[in-house]
Amino acid sequence: IADTGHNRIVLTDRSGKLVATIGSGCAGDTDGDYARAEFNRPQGLAFHDGALYIADTDNQLIRRIDLAKHAVTTIAGNGQRGFVLSGQSSARAAVLNSPWDVAWADGKLYVSMAGDHQLWRYDPANQTIGPWAGTGDEGLEDGPRGNAQFAQPSGLSAHGDTLYDVDPESSSVRAIALPDGKVSTLVGHGLFDFGMRNGDASHAQLQHAEGLAWNGGALYIADTFNNALRKLDLASHQVTTVAGLLDRPLAVAALSPDTLLVAEGDANRIDAVHLPDGKVTPWPIAGLTRPAATCKP
Repeated sequence: IADTGHNRIVLTDRSGKLVATIGSGCAGDTDGDYARAEFNRPQGLAFHDGALYIADTDNQLIRRIDLAKHAVTTIAGNGQRGFVLSGQSSARAAVLNSPWDVAWADGKLYVSMAGDHQLWRYDPANQTIGPWAGTGDEGLEDGPRGNAQFAQPSGLSAHGDTLYDVDPESSSVRAIALPDGKVSTLVGHGLFDFGMRNGDASHAQLQHAEGLAWNGGALYIADTFNNALRKLDLASHQVTTVAGLLDRPLAVAALSPDTLLVAEGDANRIDAVHLPDGKVTPWPIAGLTRPAATCKP
């Protein structure tokens, strides 16, 4: 769990019992062991091959946590923020722009680069990174990845040969075919076009959705400004509301086939949502306390 406001990562077991806190709680970019490491408003996470990968948003870095060695390292970004709309570079020398989420697919790490309105890709084999889809112009344009437009891409979820993305500024859900990268829109109508409408995906509306997760043939969407958890059935193309009255949901993850976890940003809590009835219950983290570190101003 990215405990964004405390600049740390919280690791639990599947019952909610605390396993470890990773990061001192102070904002910074220090690598090292769990207690010494620092993050700066981390957002999206992805688990792969014994390690956890983090979009360390305000540091403009991608970080890696080796869960066996209890060690945090930086794998991409030089700590500077800027606009780089094309080309590949050595990952550690790269200039990033608000990396928001990460997802592994086909042996590569995909990054939603919200500030550049692009999807980037990290190649672990040669340790390079660069823009992969999107022109850098903010918009809602489908087609080949080099011509597509995104609008502050945020939450990512990969399943099979498809990478899914939510774009808050167009309140849209996008699908990117792998490995060629053809982009299509599943829900959404245009830049700053939003609402709260269920039904066929071609007419449905979201409002500034920031997170999503694939589960059981559907995409579950953290519909942030509608304070709701929405469902897009990928077979029927129907959009429904699973749960409402949430408090700015930011992210969603599948705990099991019939239970989703939702991060409520303004409520500072994790909730469990039972499927299919949509019952919402708190999911407390046993043993979690505030960071003990005294941080420099």
